[in-house]
Amino acid sequence: MFKGVLDEPIFTVWLGPRKRSKAFAGTITYGGVDSVHCGPILGYAPLSSDTSYEYKFSGVMMGEYEVREDFDVIQDMTMFIWGPSSIVNNMAKIAGAQFNTSNTVFDIACSANFPELKIYIGGNTFTITSDKLIIEHSVNVRAFASANNSIQCR
Repeated sequence: MFKGVLDEPIFTVWLGPRKRSKAFAGTITYGGVDSVHCGPILGYAPLSSDTSYEYKFSGVMMGEYEVREDFDVIQDMTMFIWGPSSIVNNMAKIAGAQFNTSNTVFDIACSANFPELKIYIGGNTFTITSDKLIIEHSVNVRAFASANNSIQCR
């Protein structure tokens, strides 16, 4: 799988606080560790595809909703983590998001506050608070960061 294109066979994801401007609120570092924003490596999961940054979650939890089974997710060149529709739809419902068919995104209040998201990867638990799951998509529009469809706030 590792063809030597990247310096290291690893990528790191840092989710920063939500911004009210067009400034970026996170960083994905391909081929190395983001030593500016990330602490020591907390966990590692091997890629499950030769053609994309696809790896396995061993579960997620948001509020009372919990899935404890392995499933593939894809981290692409955007800020989104793409996962199974049924799981994403349940998380969007818990967050209070509504699907917008004209834009094919989920709309959510910019000030939405919902239960933290726990992601289980490689024996580790990563916790993401709601303020880090709502991201600016364009002026006065926000997007829910963990989705198979983006979720934007109104």
